[in-house]
Amino acid sequence: MVTEEDLKLFEKILEQKSKATREERLRHIKYVMRDLGFSLSPDSLKEYILELAEEGQNVARHRANTLKLFIKEVVMTRTPSSARFSTTPLRFRRWSISTLLRPSP
Repeated sequence: MVTEEDLKLFEKILEQKSKATREERLRHIKYVMRDLGFSLSPDSLKEYILELAEEGQNVARHRANTLKLFIKEVVMTRTPSSARFSTTPLRFRRWSISTLLRPSP
């Protein structure tokens, strides 16, 4: 479960980025949290990105990149119980947005 403290930490991490990048990442993570009900799991993330990809590749790519950063910088560092996400960044690389959007044979 993602908390308000997690989002504040992410915002603090993003202070190093340009204003435009920071605002874009914050907007995307807020949409993700709204859409997923502040709950993240590898399966729900993959399904979410696939659904977004059907609507548009750009939004899906931006949300996937924001999620990768959020998981790396916040989720993976907060508690030992986040161990189930230990392979998530690898999964994101393995099913990159271009891979997900490839037409089925």
